[in-house]
Amino acid sequence: MDKPHTLKVFDAELEALSKAINRMMDLAGSQVESAVKALVEGDPELATATVERDAKVNQLQGAVDGCTLRLLALRQPVAKDLRQILTAGRLAADLERVADYASHVARYSLEIGGRHLEEFFKLVAQMGSIAGQMLAQVQRAYQEDDAAAAVEAWKRDREIDRLYADAYEGLSRYMASEPECVEPCLALVHTVRAMERIGDHITNLAEQVYFQITGKVYP
Repeated sequence: MDKPHTLKVFDAELEALSKAINRMMDLAGSQVESAVKALVEGDPELATATVERDAKVNQLQGAVDGCTLRLLALRQPVAKDLRQILTAGRLAADLERVADYASHVARYSLEIGGRHLEEFFKLVAQMGSIAGQMLAQVQRAYQEDDAAAAVEAWKRDREIDRLYADAYEGLSRYMASEPECVEPCLALVHTVRAMERIGDHITNLAEQVYFQITGKVYP
C-alpha cells in the first residue's frame, strides 16, 4: 500500500526540481537581457539592480543542489529519473555562471560611461539577443523533451563567437588609434569576453539537456 504513495511523492519532488530549473532559466535570461540593456542605454540604476539580483540565482542553485542530493540519497533513482536529477545539478551550475557573467557585464557598464563606443554596444546587443534566443531554445528543449531544439541552441554559439572576434579586433584597433580611450575599451573587452562565456555556458546547458533526453553525449 505504501508504494503508490511513495511514487507519487517522488514524482512531486521531480516536478519541484524541474520548476526550480525553469525558474533559474527565466532568471538567467532576464539577467542577461537587463545587463545588456543597462550597457546600451547607459542606465546605472538598472546595472546596479542587475548585480543585486544575482543573489536570487545563487539561492536557487543552493536549493537545487540540496534537492538533488536528497533525491539521490533517499530515492535511488534509475534510468531517465537518474539522468534528470544528475542533469539538474549541472544545469544549475551553468545557469549560475550565466547569471554571474551577466552581473559582470552590468558592472563593466558602470565603468564604460561615454557614448562614443556605440558601435561596439551594438555588437554586445547582438550577442545578448542571440544568447537570449539560445537560452529560450534550451528551455523549450528541457520542457518538451525536444533534443533537436537543444542541438539548434548548441549550434548558434558560433554566431556569438564570430561577434566576439569582430568586437575584439575592432576594440584593439580603436585602442591603438585612440590611446585616451584605453580604459573604457578595456572594460568593453571584458564585457564581450563575458558575453562569449555566457554563450559557452548555454552550449553546456544544451549538451546537458540533450543528455537528459537521449541518454547520449552531444556532440
